[in-house]
Amino acid sequence: MTSGSRFWGQVTGTLLGLFLLFGCSARLQKASFGTKDVCLRLSSTGKTPDGYRCGYDAVRQVSQYYRPEITDENFRTDSLLFVEANDTVSLLHCLKDNIAIPLTMQNANVDGLLRSIASGDPVIVFVPGDVFVVGGLRAFGTLVLHCIVVVGHTANETEMFFYSDGEGPYVIS
Repeated sequence: MTSGSRFWGQVTGTLLGLFLLFGCSARLQKASFGTKDVCLRLSSTGKTPDGYRCGYDAVRQVSQYYRPEITDENFRTDSLLFVEANDTVSLLHCLKDNIAIPLTMQNANVDGLLRSIASGDPVIVFVPGDVFVVGGLRAFGTLVLHCIVVVGHTANETEMFFYSDGEGPYVIS
């Protein structure tokens, strides 16, 4: 690989990363449900998206799903290292602090995701991106660009329903 093609590869990767990062605020298509679709209803946070809080909003929604009596005043955030960052380990611990149910973090395929939703469990999906690559090395590990909460799918399993930044549900193919 020549240095020119490596440079354009890095530029393309950076632009794709920036598109994904800022694409989170792009207009999303609201979901419309059929009679046999599966969709768990989550409470929207009702707040204007405030940069990089998608992880916090996702944890807040899932906590309210399992324990609707939790208010903002008694929602525990001690375990969040950075409230406005999507640190996956901190978010998992924050969930464990607020809801007393077994939680797992895993790499899963679409079938596993569909099984979790069918069992009645919303799933927080961390959308990763490796935009900070310096000389072929990851400078800061894997960066999480966005968190969404997947809550359902169409009867034929071709589209999924999700919440983003505390609002939704939206649909994606």
